[in-house]
Amino acid sequence: MLGPLQNMARQANIPGRVHFIGPVSGVDKASAYSATQLLVIPSRREAMSIVVLEAGNCGTPVLITDQCGFDEVGRIGGGRVVGVSPDALEFGLIGMLKDPEPLRAMGLKLKDHVVRHFLWESTARKYLELFDRILKAKREEP
Repeated sequence: MLGPLQNMARQANIPGRVHFIGPVSGVDKASAYSATQLLVIPSRREAMSIVVLEAGNCGTPVLITDQCGFDEVGRIGGGRVVGVSPDALEFGLIGMLKDPEPLRAMGLKLKDHVVRHFLWESTARKYLELFDRILKAKREEP
């Protein structure tokens, strides 16, 4: 999609304001998440956004669409969930950037949620608890 996106940027007369940096990984990715005020994920279809988890683990709040499969972001106060339309994204982005003071608190809420529910340690703990319940129920069977 790089070629068509670059053409769109040229046609919109904004090529100097849009940067296509290519894949970013490891320490560079974590640094990018940590260096930004917020991350916008305008996905039209996802089952569960791993990008939200990565950003959250770095304490970065997110603006996501209701197609990202992670609506709990809004419920826990870790960012905003908006419709997938350009108008909805624009409204959400302006709303978040209009008052940047709460962004840090949103990022911390998202980080806390990710750490408590999605890192390997917490996931393994949940499975161990599940296995314990299953074994206990099995021992109590007649």
